[in-house]
Amino acid sequence: MILVLLILLPAILGLLVLATQDLKIHLTVAGAASAFHLILVLSTWIWMPEPLGNWLQLDELGRLFLTVTSVLFAGVMVYTSDYLLHGTHDDIIATWASWRFFLPKYSMVWTFFGEHF
Repeated sequence: MILVLLILLPAILGLLVLATQDLKIHLTVAGAASAFHLILVLSTWIWMPEPLGNWLQLDELGRLFLTVTSVLFAGVMVYTSDYLLHGTHDDIIATWASWRFFLPKYSMVWTFFGEHF
């Protein structure tokens, strides 16, 4: 279940913010998604999630890379929130468009094939 949440939670939140143009809502949702994602990733260090079939599992190396990715994303969200609130509209749209689906994409990459590679 944790593996599914690692991918779906940030993806669903990324889709939900498409319904609004308010940047503060976008940043709040992104901050919440990064915090929840980081909590889920850190919980895998206590309880290793069971594989879901042969296609979705988390091995030791994948967990390390997923942790680094999640910590860096959370740090970037904290650091750049002020920049995005005071940037020009074009800068904000371009930057936010590239970040919206960063966590689900890399969560899927680090958990997709597990030990098969």
